[in-house]
Amino acid sequence: MLEGLRSYDKQLEIVYLAMMRVAQPYMQYIELLATIPGIDLLSGAYIIAEIGVDMTRFLKGSGSLTSWAGLSPRDEKSAGKIISNKIMKGNSHVKSILCQCAWAATNTRNTRPSNWYWRNVNRLGQKPLSSL
Repeated sequence: MLEGLRSYDKQLEIVYLAMMRVAQPYMQYIELLATIPGIDLLSGAYIIAEIGVDMTRFLKGSGSLTSWAGLSPRDEKSAGKIISNKIMKGNSHVKSILCQCAWAATNTRNTRPSNWYWRNVNRLGQKPLSSL
């Protein structure tokens, strides 16, 4: 069983090195993303692979990127009352990696995302331990 785990570790290392080789032309962008709390080189490579480096399609601002990724809620209002504010469908790969990076950022100390989260945790609700 231990030999099987070593084999899987070796395979993961091979895949990781292959990914970093393919991502080499974009390393300056990946390293820039990795300066954001919660994002490491691997997460940055995933994000660049999904979004790309050409941001001209998101010229309207960060709202269009979050909407494309499926991370901005759509408010449905009627007579001034909010009927629904569900998060819409989007790129599930970007959505999941950004959500995981956000959770990782809440565990860093003295960063803006972490400070904001811990100030608002009572209003937002804590992430269930079963999903950690």
